[in-house]
Amino acid sequence: PSAEEEDVSPRAPYGEQKLEAENLIRAAGGCAVRVFNLYGPNSTDPAQIIPRLISAATGDGRVSLNGDGLQKRDFVHRIEAAKALSRLVSEPTSGMVFNLSSGVGTTMIDLVNLIFAQVGREPKITWNPAVAGEARMICGDPSALKELTNWNIDAKSYINDWREAVSEKGLSMFPTFTGRPTDLPESPPAFDVATSVPVRIGVVPVEAAKLVGGIRSLHATHSVKGFGDDAEKFLNDHFDSYSPCDEHSPFRKLADVDGLIALVGCTHTSNTTIHAAEEQAEVPYHLVPGEGTCIITDREGNRLEQRTRFHSWATERDFMRIDKDLGALGIQTYHSVGDAIVRLVNARQMMDWLVQRLRAYPYLLCKPK
Repeated sequence: PSAEEEDVSPRAPYGEQKLEAENLIRAAGGCAVRVFNLYGPNSTDPAQIIPRLISAATGDGRVSLNGDGLQKRDFVHRIEAAKALSRLVSEPTSGMVFNLSSGVGTTMIDLVNLIFAQVGREPKITWNPAVAGEARMICGDPSALKELTNWNIDAKSYINDWREAVSEKGLSMFPTFTGRPTDLPESPPAFDVATSVPVRIGVVPVEAAKLVGGIRSLHATHSVKGFGDDAEKFLNDHFDSYSPCDEHSPFRKLADVDGLIALVGCTHTSNTTIHAAEEQAEVPYHLVPGEGTCIITDREGNRLEQRTRFHSWATERDFMRIDKDLGALGIQTYHSVGDAIVRLVNARQMMDWLVQRLRAYPYLLCKPK
């Protein structure tokens, strides 16, 4: 990634105008902020790559890429950018320049595959000739901004902060799920522990899956990445699970040892251990009838067969229905990390209480039709 003080040599009139405006602002006592590629809710400009790819992924699936698709660009969520700017205005920054960037370069082909994976589709790529003079990498180093304002959006740092808080003698686990509604006995998925990208669960699981070290469990739809001395004990026999959240899964094992579930900036809608309670209570709507054989590629490259059942996506749930009860019973406590609300849940207590409730009222968590 490029730092602010590195030589800036615009290649086009657009870049020259931006640099001239930047110099004028700094000369007048202001600070210049180089905002890299923004994305986020209500981004619909077809000139921007992410809205264009989302339209393609939910439309005809057609995408055009130049050259080999390995050009790297730096992307920042607009909400995170707004937080950085709000911090910056209260600092003494006269005449300074800052990169507002993630510091991470993402290749165009990786971006395409990641977005299409969220909707369970394969892109139809048209490969165009390379564009003469196109930069191979445009990525900013945000270190100066982070140092001055304590702003940080680095998912790797977030994961490592949890690892440090728990310590290597403990165990921190992150969901790296790859399951989709199309996973059925007649169309079972394949899973490669080294390359399968998590879907529908955000950037932290994606980064956790890529981090060197730790152990990722071998499961076709509900793999988990664990760090710490107990990771192997918790995750190695997830391969033996006949359903995603049964007694061999890390979700049930976490409850067995009085572990904690941390819902950071999210709600019980993201609490997969509730599915473990549904499985243990044997509710009638949770699993698709029948079983399928999935092909799993393990850490050594061996291809293994996993016989398993699949979650049903047909019944809508309202997991937040139990939120107030968990708080009132002392099973759940509320905290904060930065701007995020954190629900800290005792896994054993939640499982014991919820399984009992579901056996008495099997449709407790279902939305009315």
